[in-house]
Amino acid sequence: MDGAGGDERGPDGNEKGEKGEQPVCTFFKKRGANRANVRKRAASNDAEDGGTAQDTTVVQKVTHNRPGKESALGFTTKDAGGEKGVEKFAFAASRQLQERDDGGATRTLDIGTEDDRDARALREKMLAQGGEQDDGVYRGMAAYTDWKKGFRRENTYSNVKKSGMAGPLRPSKHMRMTVQIDYKPDVCKDYKETGYCAWGDACKFLHDRGDYKQGWQLDQEWEAEQKRKEELRRRQAERGLGSDDEGSDEESEEDEDGVPFACLACRKPWAEVYNPVVTKCKHYFCERCALAHSEKSKRCPMCDQPHHGVFNVAHDVIKKEKARKQKEAAAAAK
Repeated sequence: MDGAGGDERGPDGNEKGEKGEQPVCTFFKKRGANRANVRKRAASNDAEDGGTAQDTTVVQKVTHNRPGKESALGFTTKDAGGEKGVEKFAFAASRQLQERDDGGATRTLDIGTEDDRDARALREKMLAQGGEQDDGVYRGMAAYTDWKKGFRRENTYSNVKKSGMAGPLRPSKHMRMTVQIDYKPDVCKDYKETGYCAWGDACKFLHDRGDYKQGWQLDQEWEAEQKRKEELRRRQAERGLGSDDEGSDEESEEDEDGVPFACLACRKPWAEVYNPVVTKCKHYFCERCALAHSEKSKRCPMCDQPHHGVFNVAHDVIKKEKARKQKEAAAAAK
């Protein structure tokens, strides 16, 4: 043991000064590489290759397949043991084709709330519970019994839904719509239907009140014309086979163009009558017979179809009579 003037050492071996303990410097230990996963590879036997036998050290990093959490962005179908991959999911169809014979007329659009849970179902359920006896169960403020509902029409759902108090309305499930297609967009619709247009002469559409036939009407008339021609060819064939008497009678009633030689009512030739007219059903009369019969009935005297007192000028009869007169004049000149 030293004297009083000797140096004093602390428990860590450092000397103490007169004013107290000296500062201690702490050094961090540098960590070396983790060689726990490194192993040495045994030297290969080079004697077989004829070389010199020298010890060779190969450093190879070993990786371990540690079981951890699966990735949330992917998955694998292989087992951890290295066995052959097995599919985890399998889907199979019923192999039956669903056929529809209605052409899609019964398809529905089921994108809204189910009918048993929407606002209308809840409202109807509440109205139905209003007549039941109170069982003491609290069902919310919207389920209070309205004792005056028998005297108030607004409690019925058909009246409540107009005010919007019943919640969202139930949408239509059928994907069908009623549309009106305007095939003549260049014609002013207001002027055509009513005869008046607020735009007047400044309207960019055509002011026309004429009635035009639709496509199906033109097809119907064409088919009727083809049937008439077929009937005419049949009659001509019958006349050619020897039925001259019947052919002469039919020819006297109607020529090849379908225009009769006389009025169908009074049986007078067109040269003796005034102003031949024709109905919508293609029956020819003189103006006198047509007006006389129109006063009694608004139907055609031949086919009994309504003509509503409308008679048109028979231009084909006038044209035919004009051609006949020219033919007679030419024959007389010879």
